[in-house]
Amino acid sequence: MFDVGIDVFFAAIIGIALVLFLLVGFFYNRRDRLTQDHLRITTVFYCIRCGEIYSRPRSREVAACPKCGLKNTRLKF
Repeated sequence: MFDVGIDVFFAAIIGIALVLFLLVGFFYNRRDRLTQDHLRITTVFYCIRCGEIYSRPRSREVAACPKCGLKNTRLKF
């Protein structure tokens, strides 16, 4: 059917493997970036009543302590 030399065959196989490695790398890089963005957006709080340090997702100014329920403002570094 097709008369393909061995050098063209191996070049095609190596090219396909490179494309697959690039696609897998792009996928995992994007997944890790989204995960890190989610962790970066968390806000840390310190309870002045019980001394608990806790965090909440998203950017918030006030959150209730999980132990005592007191509403605390976020920590600013």
